[in-house]
Amino acid sequence: MKKIEKLRTGLIKKNFTVFLLWLLSKKEMCGYELMKVLSKEKGAREALTPSSIYPLLGGMLKEKFIKQRKVREGRRIKKFYKTTNKGLKALEKFKKEFFTGLRKQFLEEMLK
Repeated sequence: MKKIEKLRTGLIKKNFTVFLLWLLSKKEMCGYELMKVLSKEKGAREALTPSSIYPLLGGMLKEKFIKQRKVREGRRIKKFYKTTNKGLKALEKFKKEFFTGLRKQFLEEMLK
């Protein structure tokens, strides 16, 4: 059972990493704004919490898929995130791989 949960968690993280890249390619957002957007998505609402989204953002920063901009608002510092060129290339690569895989699966089904 633990292997299934680990696989499920890995798939959710990979898919949400791609989703976050896509969201941040459209508009620069802070973590709170991302959480508001994700809370509207049924699957995301249950899967991602602030304690899981920030490590994803941290990993994406480390991989240089996104960049961070800090803005001081009074005593607080807000962090805004935006997709980098490297992140856009990764997003395009994922799209190509995804649609190539779908096309292959579709053709295999049609030829049966």
